[in-house]
Order: sequence, then C-alpha cells, then structure tokens
Amino acid sequence: MKCNEIIQQLYNNDKINDLIQKIHPIELQQDLKQELAITLLEYDCEKLIKISNEGNVLGFAMQIIWTLGTSTRSKFYKIFKQDNN
Repeated sequence: MKCNEIIQQLYNNDKINDLIQKIHPIELQQDLKQELAITLLEYDCEKLIKISNEGNVLGFAMQIIWTLGTSTRSKFYKIFKQDNN
C-alpha cells in the first residue's frame, strides 16, 4: 500500500473521527483532522508503510491526534488553541 492510500484510509477512519470528536473546542476539530493529514504527509513514507504493515498505523495516528489535541507544547496548540485559553 502507498503512503497516500494509508493516509486517505486513516483520514476517513471512523475510530479516528470518533477520537477527534472528543477534542475541544469543537470548532477546532476539522483543523485537528487537517493537521493529522499534514503530519502524516510530512512523515517518512517508508516508516509509515512499515508501521502500516506491522498493523500499528491506526494506533500511531490516534496517538498523534491525542498529542496534538491535548498537549500544550504541540504545534497545533501554539497555532490554534493558545489564544483560546
């Protein structure tokens, strides 16, 4: 499977979307989903394929979402959430 196919499957994954819906504020949920896509697109393709082949890509993506959405040190926080707190 190619990187773009992996990213597309993750982007449309129900578990990913369920996790994103738990992140607040609600207005930033689509921004968070886009940031996940950007993060995955910037990630080393060979490593992403390896993670996918090992069956760990969903957990990997969910960890990225949770870190982006909850960490006060993430790029997402600094761009989107810092001014809202």
